[in-house]
Amino acid sequence: EGTEGAARLETEAAEAEPISTWLPLRPAETATILYTSGTTGQPKGALGSHFALVEQTSTLLTSTFDLRRGDVIFGGLPMFHTFGQTCVLNTGLRAGATIVMVPKFSGDAALDALARHNINVFFG
Repeated sequence: EGTEGAARLETEAAEAEPISTWLPLRPAETATILYTSGTTGQPKGALGSHFALVEQTSTLLTSTFDLRRGDVIFGGLPMFHTFGQTCVLNTGLRAGATIVMVPKFSGDAALDALARHNINVFFG
């Protein structure tokens, strides 16, 4: 259970054309664009650099969270928000943890995922 996506990714990667060009990225280049709530008007794209992404993830793992390979994280936070993207996705991937996602958050879906997947990390 839960391996269908990984198998599909492996299949698609094996069938993909190789990348013909590669340009190295600099730490200050944009890695993410997250949109503000628009409290002073329209939402605005807030740029996050590659350096900031790596630094935030490293800082959280060394000073705040004790995430490890083998942990199972509930991915119920919105990934379009910095909390979900940084705390769940980036730190989870960097730690080698498993991230269990639900298509749409609900209390029932969260409780079901917690029980079914033996989730031991829940951000909220």
